[in-house]
Amino acid sequence: MSNKEPIVQRFDEKLVNFYLEELYPQADLLYRLSFILTLNLDLARKCLDTVYQEITNDLAMVTNNGEIAKLILIKTCWRAFKKLGVSSMKVGQSPIALTFEGMSIEERAAVGMVDVMGLSVDEAKGVLEIEEGVLRKNLAAGRQHLVARYKV
Repeated sequence: MSNKEPIVQRFDEKLVNFYLEELYPQADLLYRLSFILTLNLDLARKCLDTVYQEITNDLAMVTNNGEIAKLILIKTCWRAFKKLGVSSMKVGQSPIALTFEGMSIEERAAVGMVDVMGLSVDEAKGVLEIEEGVLRKNLAAGRQHLVARYKV
């Protein structure tokens, strides 16, 4: 018989609850944002996986950050998307992909963050690290694209 103590991993109940109550429920919306950014199901999933891996690896910092969990997830998603370097991606053929096709990434990001994720213009410009005027220009162009696409 070995004298070694059994290896027991302890979980901080507060962190587990934070993950389950604040982060996990945002996965669907975050996947939608990832898809709007990538226009590709596989890349959207890869982006989402990266977000939750990064968040999970530093969960204690996230809970002590003071920011709203949703905003932290969106910022992490934007960073993950930029790290993926998906400039030449194959666009999917779903109605959503075809709707956003033809928009610049900046326009898709603005529409995705403000109109889909529900961020304020101030929050979105902070995530994207751009000036308010640039964000509003991208948001207007993106919305104009959507209106023109479905004009009857």
